[in-house]
Amino acid sequence: MLFEPAYQYDIIKDEEFSSKIVEITDILNQYVNRGYFTSFDDKKMYYEFFKVTNPAASIIIVHGYTEFTKKYYELTWYFMKMGYNVFLYDVRGHGYSHRHNDDLELTHVDRYEDYVSDLDSYIKQIVIPNSEGKPLYLFGQSMGGTIAQMYIAGGENTIQKTVLSAPMIYPYTPPLPKFVIKKLLANEARKFGWDGRFKFSSDFNPEIKIEKSNDLSLARFQYNLQTRIKDLKYRNSYGSNRWTYEAVSAIEKILNKKAAKKVQSKVFIVIAGQDTAVNPKHQIKLARLLNCEYKIFEKSKHSLYTMPDCELQRYVDALLKFYAE
Repeated sequence: MLFEPAYQYDIIKDEEFSSKIVEITDILNQYVNRGYFTSFDDKKMYYEFFKVTNPAASIIIVHGYTEFTKKYYELTWYFMKMGYNVFLYDVRGHGYSHRHNDDLELTHVDRYEDYVSDLDSYIKQIVIPNSEGKPLYLFGQSMGGTIAQMYIAGGENTIQKTVLSAPMIYPYTPPLPKFVIKKLLANEARKFGWDGRFKFSSDFNPEIKIEKSNDLSLARFQYNLQTRIKDLKYRNSYGSNRWTYEAVSAIEKILNKKAAKKVQSKVFIVIAGQDTAVNPKHQIKLARLLNCEYKIFEKSKHSLYTMPDCELQRYVDALLKFYAE
């Protein structure tokens, strides 16, 4: 079933969000295609996609650390309204995709390259066969931005345009040299295993306040928190020693001149001016390395897509302008 684009959209007002997002979700459920694809190591990954009439392109959304597909329904709605197919999936170790063990709050990966291989499997098995030759665009938020950048720098692919939204090039860490942090993590792994929980992480907190989050829109924060409370599979809260080690090591793979030269996709980097999760200075370094456009949203925290409606309007406008150019 194909969705009919309106080629215009209205950002949901904060005061209407709690009711409007339910309406939008009900509509999306009429058009959704759901399933599982088999990744490179025979593990099953959950996906969803939405198709529109006469699409301009297909946008693949790669979510961030501790996130899930449903959190991106608002953004999916805006993309569809403007004539884009939208493809989403739960990243390995998240949501309804394969997990390392039964701890639903743990996020574990053996190598970040596994995330990239999962994305490649998804694109080849599901996205391309359902895109009828239309251009392929990427959107990656935070850790999803890391995955997207590693993917477009990894060799042959057909991605024409890529948005890196607050990409997690290097997370904020204690004020220690990177090699010291990696050595401490290796010591923890020797004691508790690479798949053991990183000791400075926190449990899922159903009573968390917005001030402790990466959000600025209270309505969006409350809705996403309630979604996590209702579904145990959406409660990722802490990383393993290996996930944390890989997160700290990602900068070496991202800010790499040889890798940057392989990028054929046109790239747009979006930066949150009030980011307390990742360091924006490395995002600017990447933009210069790629010689690509970047835009700083000075009033935004890390989760740019959960800004209050006025700022969110500017953000979505910028994304759509880039994709339409």
